[in-house]
Amino acid sequence: MLRDSLPRRLRGGRLSQFTVFVLLGVAVPVMLAATFVQLRTETPAIHVPSNVAWTENNLAIASNGDAFRGSLLVKRCDHCHGVEGFSDRPTTPNLASLDRLAVWKELQDFHYGKRISPVMQPIAAILSARDSADLAAYYSMLPTFPDPQDNRSFPQAAPDPAQTNRSALLVALGDAQRRHTALPVLPWSRRER
Repeated sequence: MLRDSLPRRLRGGRLSQFTVFVLLGVAVPVMLAATFVQLRTETPAIHVPSNVAWTENNLAIASNGDAFRGSLLVKRCDHCHGVEGFSDRPTTPNLASLDRLAVWKELQDFHYGKRISPVMQPIAAILSARDSADLAAYYSMLPTFPDPQDNRSFPQAAPDPAQTNRSALLVALGDAQRRHTALPVLPWSRRER
């Protein structure tokens, strides 16, 4: 069948068979490479960074956490994030005095698999929205400074209060330049690059 589709001068003899094999040996890899390049340069599907929508219901759940109940639940978290929200590992974030909406949102993202972490996903998977709100309330009430009698070393400084406002804005509005949005990005709100 392939032989019939070739021009007459390539149909007969050994030289023509060799030519066909050379053409196939060169043409097929070039075509595959071109297809691969085309697949790599196509625009990826739009990625939704979070399932959390700041509806009245979600804001009510996240804002009305019980810090006392959170202090009981936090026993699961102390091993990595520290007893007072200050981790002794540089790779584990300090959670003391973080905004409760930010903590609740991150726990929800781990719960639904929008943030990938082999450590946090199984832990967040068993937390209800109320549990996450209680943990967020507990961590948000902790002081930003460690106990003066505590002799542990802290890998990072306490958060700067000026940055807290920026963090709250990022939680509420996202960062459109990096396509991290809490609200849907409207076509007319995108910046030209």
